[in-house]
Amino acid sequence: MEERDLVWSVDEKHVYCYRRRIRANRETFRVLSDSFATDGEKIFSQSGWLKAADAPTFQIIAAYEATDNGGHCCYAGDKNFVYYQSRRSSKPKVIKSTACADFTWLEGPYGRSTRSVFWEGCKIEKADPKSFCVINDTFSKDCKRAYFRTRPISGSDPVTFTPVEYENSDFLSVFSKDNRAVYYQEHLIPNADSSSFKAACVGYGCYGEDKNRRWTDKELRELCIKKEEVMYPRVEIDTTISNIAFHESLFVGYEKQLLGLFLLVNYASVEKFREVSHGKMSVKALFQGIESLQKLLKTPIAIFGEDTITITSAGYTLYTQYGDVMREIFRAFDPLSNDAR
Repeated sequence: MEERDLVWSVDEKHVYCYRRRIRANRETFRVLSDSFATDGEKIFSQSGWLKAADAPTFQIIAAYEATDNGGHCCYAGDKNFVYYQSRRSSKPKVIKSTACADFTWLEGPYGRSTRSVFWEGCKIEKADPKSFCVINDTFSKDCKRAYFRTRPISGSDPVTFTPVEYENSDFLSVFSKDNRAVYYQEHLIPNADSSSFKAACVGYGCYGEDKNRRWTDKELRELCIKKEEVMYPRVEIDTTISNIAFHESLFVGYEKQLLGLFLLVNYASVEKFREVSHGKMSVKALFQGIESLQKLLKTPIAIFGEDTITITSAGYTLYTQYGDVMREIFRAFDPLSNDAR
């Protein structure tokens, strides 16, 4: 008996998924894959009716067996969205940023659209779709860097990057290296020697070692915890004063957004902004505030790049025009601080 016969079944009266009855028309019911089925009007996943799906245009893009545990996984799509059914969950992920016509399955858990790359239905941060290539079900790379699942491996060299396979197991390794460094998941292993590094499984964990020392599973996990820090973008400022004059009446109700911009320019550091705001304004709120100011002024005051935020000439001019006012607001914001000068 095929596995799909165990997932989907029909008797004289009803339709079932893993012996759980579903509200489907048994006369028109048909199986699309282990992950999806249809009765012509509705699409069903293993969790039930997939309300977001458009039945007339729904199709299976690719179904595959995951290499780590042999589980069944599937990409599907319709005129609106793409869907990913993982072996880890009965409920599929809905990729709302792309439709089936714009989506290409690469291999295993990977797919891409014209704008983004996906691993198990989740966007891979910073990945370039044009130069992206798959290494295995865990690692990938593009022209700029390598990736562990959905996360970029900062500082990695895509030309010399390669996974470090376990010496005693066929399981997918979480170690990798290039000609300069060694990585555990997406984290740098400090001072590890790339040329002599090797890895192995121990029970439910693993270890790595080079010619100088060994890293235990506990040390590697602690390394991850230490590295779970937000990498804030660098702040660059164009200090050219423009001839734009901003009337203060524009900013009624936008005092907090102005304050966020003032602090960012004043310290030229997102990390310092976070420190002096003492949790009263999050970094996310800062960025949203700057965006709202740009919409209000219809003038770019900051440019958000991949790793930098550039305060434009207009943004710096706004800062100089209302700097004194913002200092007073800052003291009201945190009267015990003398940081803003």
